[in-house]
Amino acid sequence: MIDIFHATTQRRNALVIRAFIICGVVRLCAMLIVATSAIIGYFKHPDLVFFQFLLGIAVLVLAGIFRGVRSIFLMKGGQVLTFDWGYTVLLSLNAVFMLSMHPLDWMQLHLGTMLGAFTASTTAFTVNSAYFLPWWAQWFGPTLLL
Repeated sequence: MIDIFHATTQRRNALVIRAFIICGVVRLCAMLIVATSAIIGYFKHPDLVFFQFLLGIAVLVLAGIFRGVRSIFLMKGGQVLTFDWGYTVLLSLNAVFMLSMHPLDWMQLHLGTMLGAFTASTTAFTVNSAYFLPWWAQWFGPTLLL
């Protein structure tokens, strides 16, 4: 009886892990498509502020994707690259800079960054999934909420 339960649990765990991997691959592909389309849009219209903003978002997305993929390889025993050391040094320098700031200055920087990230992610969500709203509410609604 215990062997049947153990086999069922292992099978269920394997299905969950497989679903998790599939979701990760789908998200990776979606983010690559978003970043690529933003970069292409920038090269078509480099003078528009909107596409300059999208280029900045694309660079951040690509850096996050690369860092996430590198983390997976490192967890699986991959070799540490120069990029990993460089990224660690940059994070350390940023931490030293943050320590030298006045606490209120740090709080202002932190709140501004967090509110900007919230506004950007909420705007991206509403533009991609709230088709029932008018275009101006999709693009400016999250900003107006703040």
